[in-house]
Amino acid sequence: MLTQIRINEHYIEESREMIDKLQVAVENQETIIEQQEDRIQQLNDSHQKGGVQTQKHAAELSAANESIDKCTNEIAECKKEIEKINSTIKSKHNEVTDKQNQVVTLTHLVIKLHCKYNKKLNEINGELVKHNEKFSKHDEQLEKHDEQIVTSAKDIEDMKKKQHDSGDIPGDTKALIDEDLREDTFVVTSVVSDGLLLLKENGVLLITGHAGTGKSRTGRYVLHMFCTGDTSYKCIKLNTLNEWEDMVSREYNVVVLLDDIFGETNCIYNREKDKPILDKVYAYVCKGNIKVIITIRDTVKRQCQELFDDHRLFKFDIIDLSSDKYKLNSKEKETILSKYMKTVRKSEHIKSKGFVDCHGVLILKSDEVRIIIHENPIKGFPLVIYQFVHNDKYFYLGRKFFDSPTESILEEVRTIRRKGEDQKKFMIQYAVMVYTSINGNCIKPDDSSCVLDIAEIIDAIYGEPIKLKKFHIADAVMELKGSYLINIPNQRFYELHHPTLQESVIISFAQVDEENMNKIIPLISWSFFLKIVKPESYTEKEGEVVLRIPTNSYKLLANRLVVEFYMTDTYSFIRDLSNTEIFEQDYYLLLPCLLEALEKVDTSDKYTENMIRLGETFRLDGYFENTKSKECFLARLFNIVATSDKLDTYGFILKTFNQIIKTCNNYNTKVYMKFALITSLYAICSTKDVHDVRSVKATLDVVEENGIPVFLDQGVIITRIPNLTSIFQVDDASKTCVFLTLCIWKAYEVFNIPVLEFLLTKYNHTPFYSNLFLKMVYNDTWIKQEVKDKRIFRNMPSLSCNPLKWLMERFPDQDLNDVDFILEIACKYLMFDTVEYLVSRYKTIDASSFVISFWTKNINTNGFSHLMQDPYNQELLNFLFKEVDFNSTELIPVVTLFLQHFHVPDHMYDAFVPNCVNNTNILNLACRNGQFYFVNQIMENCHFQCQLDIQSVTISACMTTDRKPLAFLLDFDRGSNFEVEKVKIVKYIVGKFGLDHLDINAACQQACDSRMFKIVEWFVQNIDMIMLDVYGIVNSALQYEQPDILLCIFEKIEIASLDKRKILKSVTKHYNDKCSTIISKIVSTIWNITDTKEELEMQEIVNVAYERKCFGLLMCICNACNFYSSLDGGTLLILACGDARVDPPTFDIDCYDNDDYDDDHFDELLSTSYPEYGSIGMVAWILKHFQIDHLYLKSGVLRLLSQRWYHCQKYRREALCNLVVSILETYSNTISTEEIQVLLNKSLEHNYYVLVNWILVNKSYCSFDKQMILNQACAHAEIKTVKILSKYFFALDMNQAMINACTQSCAVSVKHFEYHNELKGLNDVQNWLSLLWNAIDHDSIDIGRLVSTICKEKEVNNNVMTWILLNLPQEQMPINEVLKRCCQQRIIYHVEYIFHAFDTKQLDIKQAFLYACGEVSSTSSICETFEHDNIILVDFLFQKLLDHHDKAVNLSFVLSELPETNKHNVILFFLEEGFCKNIDLKHLMNEACFHGHVRLVQWILANVDYNELDIIDAILMSFDGIEHAGCTSKSNPFKQQCVVCLALIWHYTQDIDILKTATILEIITACMLDSDTDSFEDSDSDLFDLFDYVLESNVFRGPLGTWLKYFKIINQRRKICQSDNLI
Repeated sequence: MLTQIRINEHYIEESREMIDKLQVAVENQETIIEQQEDRIQQLNDSHQKGGVQTQKHAAELSAANESIDKCTNEIAECKKEIEKINSTIKSKHNEVTDKQNQVVTLTHLVIKLHCKYNKKLNEINGELVKHNEKFSKHDEQLEKHDEQIVTSAKDIEDMKKKQHDSGDIPGDTKALIDEDLREDTFVVTSVVSDGLLLLKENGVLLITGHAGTGKSRTGRYVLHMFCTGDTSYKCIKLNTLNEWEDMVSREYNVVVLLDDIFGETNCIYNREKDKPILDKVYAYVCKGNIKVIITIRDTVKRQCQELFDDHRLFKFDIIDLSSDKYKLNSKEKETILSKYMKTVRKSEHIKSKGFVDCHGVLILKSDEVRIIIHENPIKGFPLVIYQFVHNDKYFYLGRKFFDSPTESILEEVRTIRRKGEDQKKFMIQYAVMVYTSINGNCIKPDDSSCVLDIAEIIDAIYGEPIKLKKFHIADAVMELKGSYLINIPNQRFYELHHPTLQESVIISFAQVDEENMNKIIPLISWSFFLKIVKPESYTEKEGEVVLRIPTNSYKLLANRLVVEFYMTDTYSFIRDLSNTEIFEQDYYLLLPCLLEALEKVDTSDKYTENMIRLGETFRLDGYFENTKSKECFLARLFNIVATSDKLDTYGFILKTFNQIIKTCNNYNTKVYMKFALITSLYAICSTKDVHDVRSVKATLDVVEENGIPVFLDQGVIITRIPNLTSIFQVDDASKTCVFLTLCIWKAYEVFNIPVLEFLLTKYNHTPFYSNLFLKMVYNDTWIKQEVKDKRIFRNMPSLSCNPLKWLMERFPDQDLNDVDFILEIACKYLMFDTVEYLVSRYKTIDASSFVISFWTKNINTNGFSHLMQDPYNQELLNFLFKEVDFNSTELIPVVTLFLQHFHVPDHMYDAFVPNCVNNTNILNLACRNGQFYFVNQIMENCHFQCQLDIQSVTISACMTTDRKPLAFLLDFDRGSNFEVEKVKIVKYIVGKFGLDHLDINAACQQACDSRMFKIVEWFVQNIDMIMLDVYGIVNSALQYEQPDILLCIFEKIEIASLDKRKILKSVTKHYNDKCSTIISKIVSTIWNITDTKEELEMQEIVNVAYERKCFGLLMCICNACNFYSSLDGGTLLILACGDARVDPPTFDIDCYDNDDYDDDHFDELLSTSYPEYGSIGMVAWILKHFQIDHLYLKSGVLRLLSQRWYHCQKYRREALCNLVVSILETYSNTISTEEIQVLLNKSLEHNYYVLVNWILVNKSYCSFDKQMILNQACAHAEIKTVKILSKYFFALDMNQAMINACTQSCAVSVKHFEYHNELKGLNDVQNWLSLLWNAIDHDSIDIGRLVSTICKEKEVNNNVMTWILLNLPQEQMPINEVLKRCCQQRIIYHVEYIFHAFDTKQLDIKQAFLYACGEVSSTSSICETFEHDNIILVDFLFQKLLDHHDKAVNLSFVLSELPETNKHNVILFFLEEGFCKNIDLKHLMNEACFHGHVRLVQWILANVDYNELDIIDAILMSFDGIEHAGCTSKSNPFKQQCVVCLALIWHYTQDIDILKTATILEIITACMLDSDTDSFEDSDSDLFDLFDYVLESNVFRGPLGTWLKYFKIINQRRKICQSDNLI
């Protein structure tokens, strides 16, 4: 015991010593604090002495602050040390307490033992008590010391805070943000969310971008959003980095916005001053209570790039608003524009119209809006929009402000030029900018050649010769870098960073003097011309920047425009040119220059380009567009100007056009120009101008002057007005004849009365029949093509009733007896003014009955589908409200029809409700079709609620809909999902009437049977499951793949409470991939909660899955129940690999190829629906979980490779190949060489080249037939396989490989299920064939055999032919074989190239010409061969033949060989060219009429005396041709051509009365059957009665019947006129 007491005394002594040491340390710290407090007091006294002394001691204060900071840190360390000491004291105190307890215990023991040392123990106890008192005093001293430290630190912080509180920075920042929010012009984009994320993660957000991209606004918005989301942070915006020390408090959580951190335009960075501040910023960011948003312009950033590369603060991710990732899209730009227009211009956007002001006046058209939002101006889009809406002069420029140089940019460039007059540095800079602009926007500072060029530019601008070195150029480029020039990544040259900047430099340079203007013109771009170039007389708008071109420079300008013409699309070039101010004002000067320039263009270098272009387009339809000749240009220009209101320009072009067409010698060009003349006549008839009649008359005069017949015939119905682009599709007379009825229609459409009056005066001897014209116009096909389809989305009005009214009043004697056809078309296409006019004119028409009848008859017709869409239905319904009595019971059928369609407006139902309010059939129908609004209105307004069969109504809502969707609306309806409306009906009924009157289980069962699973889901979620048939719902949900319903059920019901066997049977019967997750959970749960596993009879379920080959269910059972041991892996593998003895399924696999189905899902779908085709996923699973015997594995792989299902689907093939490759890699050691050979053969058989390649690479030691593999790989364009085999080329026959590569791999067509590696376009073919060609020894190839074999193929790809001509050596090529093939395929550009690239003496022109006139290869067009494809080539070769034979050509060798399909086209060509004059024209006329060859009949009638022809025989041959064609709808186009031949005969022969009464009787008799003629040959009826009789015959129906009826009317009219004359 005494030993323990001594030990305790020792511990107490040590504790005393430790306390003494701590006391000393505390006293030292107190001394330091007192010294610092004295120092602070002295500094404060000094600070109060005044301003002069304050400045004097500022440095001392700063040093004191640093000392204070240092002391503060030391105090903090002391506090930490004190805390440690306190902790030590506490521990010692605890130890002492423990010892005291021990002492007390010992004391008791001592007392019990009557110890002698009582006195000593009492002394020790006394000392311990004193010791405790000392500890208590010491604790009090420490607490006081802590209070002093806290007070001192607070005083220091207060002093610092006083220095920073010099302004209300947070208040200013808040005011800025509030103003932004009030203005509401900021558009939130992905930048905001990304910026907030970076700010939260890193504490630093760096934003850069071009000027005006929205850096500052984005920074302020992110600042606002962050501080709104986390209110513990204050927000401050600093204008300069130097404000950091004075404005940012370190005590609080602060978000600081450093906007334009190093200056707005030029870099303002002081390394010595700014770097320490940046270091502090980084330190506080790392500390966490301060976050920083930094914005900097990209040009400024480039100037201080070194800092960004070095400093830690700038190592975080940067958001670049100019990058592709953060560029504004069109929708965001439109929103910015709309917000600014609304805020500044008080304008609202109307989608189809544009922006209108508060008075409804249009101030910015929708076309301009569309152009504006697609522009990328030199300054940021937000800034440009801001300037646009705030500045009137910019606003009135419209879209030009966005894509043209502005005054400010141009002035910047001019300023540099002016500074160059005084300072050499700016002189060189300006010259560098000019050089870059005119050098294709490119400058290479290290290129010595640019030094001399820039010196010449300086001399031209400033008139001062100057000597330059390379370093001058390099220095100037570096100074311009960032602000004007940018460096192209990974390149050694620079360019001006925006096209507008380049344009500004060009304008400033051109304005120096006229000589520079002529230097600039050859360099201007097409876009620059359209935007900037104006005539001398042009007066620019305020703020507009233009370049005026003097008239004496038009020739130079025309030469430049022609170059651009050859590089641009023909139509768009001419359209845009005709709309420029320079052409509109000076067309009479510029057009002759353009035609002269086009005539001088050398097209010799265009042959290769044209041949390549043909390979890309495959068709010759654009031949005239591609040739870009003077005639083509003028024809297009003439056609385009005809559609405008520029009649002065039109008149000038018409005269020029007429002069050129007369001097044109090219057959095809002349046909093209005549067709352009015809289409331009139609176009000019549709203009409205005071001089339009004069233009129409002048055009008609030119038409007649050029021998183009003008048809007055109204019996030939043309279904479409031709245009210039349809020349290759027009096979009737509309290509070479004018139909005056079409001219009248164009004037009728725009209600141009003067033109209508003029055109009708042409009907002198032949009367005009308004009834026939109206039947042509108010025809469904005509209105759809010529009115509806040209007024997309109703931007243009429909056909007005004014021309109809005028025409009826113009011909009062031709009153219509039946106007129903007009009424029906008027209703269908919403011409309600026409309906109202006809109803008012014809009092017998009941508008209400007609409209109801119209709807009842046509609402289910596809052609009327547009009436169910807005805005069409709104117009129709408004008209309906006005005309129909809604209280009539006749409306019930109409209501029924409405209810069976998808989209009917609510206001329509509001009108129907009074009529249907007590009709239970209508109510049930509305419920069945999901018309919630209608159901709600009826039920709220009905008066028979107690008699209402609620159960019947509910069942109706749960039934399948009666709606009959139109085909084009299927996708729309799927998207809108009308079942949601039916759910609303059920909820409404249950909510209104409760469950007491409902058999809810019956309703739910009906919903299951009807597959209305949204309703079922609502029942499951909201109705007690006791009231429902759980097993029936589960069964339906599984059967129809509704996992969500299953989840709802099992969330409400424990599986343990159900019949487990019943559930398992449903799962087994209806397993599907979509429900696989929930099924797996069900099976696993049942398995786990069942103690006696045998009662589940899982083996029986496994057997059923085996029988059904339901691999997914087998996998589910194994995974959930660990049932692997009961399965035979080998047998399972064979089942999974499928059976290839049957054909693949016929449904379209593409319908599953979307985002909703991944590969695993489709694989499961495939194995479920078609288990015989195997399951790749199942095979992989089997291999993972089972040990498979080698024989089973081999058999399974071969079965997989034999599945034809995988052949035509690329991703299926890839998945299969990857699986087999993984098997081969895993079991490679067990596969013999013979088995590898079998696998290779099977892979080649089914074109699995991934496997072939793997075998070739990994089993190269095996002996394979590499020749066979190469030939097959070349046939399928398998580049990887060919590359693998390339090392064996030296030992292989490459001739057959090349043949296969050129024929089979580039085949024109491929069967649907045939594997083919598709090659698209010339580039693919070029790369493929060149890869093979470059890898082989050319001397080993028999070029002659190769080319001859290719040319003998039935189909040769045009791109292959291009490759042959461009790559194979000419001297070895059998060029006549190639020429023959090109002629057979009618590829004119290839033929032109051959004559250009090869010596004509090598070419058999006669043979080529014969083939060009012969049968056409199937590859020359996709559907049919158009005559121009043939004749263009025939014309080209015929001219070559004439040149070769010195104009003496005997064409008998051609005529005897002509096929029937091409015969008349070629003969017509020869006749036009003045050959074949000895041909039997009477026989040729008859043949042409029989074959319906309109143009040949027209030529014969126009050029041959009628006495040499047998007109009656020709007419009969036309009738024979029509009868021979049959009565199918496909034969109508041919019949139409035969009828046009009849109309041509009547047009050319009517003046000589050749079609007298006897002739007509002869025609009728010849065309009727004997049984028909017997009935009227002895009749006393007149000719017209006979007409009425025979027109009922099938022979005279269709186009022929229409024409004969017209012919009858004309003859009746003539007979009446003759009688009138006699009287």
